[in-house]
Amino acid sequence: MKKLLLGLFVAAISSMSYAQSTNLYVGDHYDGNLYVYDTTGGGLPSLMATISLSGGSSGTIYGVYGLSLKPSTQEMYCVYDPGSGATSRRLGMVDTVTGAITDIGGPGNLQDIAFYGDELFGTTGNNDGWQFVRVDQTTGTYTAEYSHPYAGYSNCIWWNPYTGTELYKLSYGYGAF
Repeated sequence: MKKLLLGLFVAAISSMSYAQSTNLYVGDHYDGNLYVYDTTGGGLPSLMATISLSGGSSGTIYGVYGLSLKPSTQEMYCVYDPGSGATSRRLGMVDTVTGAITDIGGPGNLQDIAFYGDELFGTTGNNDGWQFVRVDQTTGTYTAEYSHPYAGYSNCIWWNPYTGTELYKLSYGYGAF
């Protein structure tokens, strides 16, 4: 009986040490909240917290258009709307506990961002010619790398750390760089 209990205890401790403990952070284009989901359940993530975002360039956040965690520092970068429309979006760093955004600069019409290693990339919309861009993390400005294969809404960009591949999703399909 003691061996069985000891075995169950060791198994329980081992399974806890291998459990996933990563939160999923989600922003919405139409509100100023950061949604935090628990991904450890093995099934669908469950909402753990809704954090009101504040600060930035205007004090009020009207939407979040991109979130990306910098791998080396674990800082969360975001593209947010201070209320002036698509061409006035800003780049900032968000405190995932308090929701405070520290403004970095005004990149304009960024639709999404993603880190590839420690370099920040993004995708723009129709106001900036549908381009993939390299984003300066200290000023928020960007430099065009190349144009989208075709223009369209719902553009996003992300990095798969398991394969080391930068991926994108356009209105009409997916691809890899």
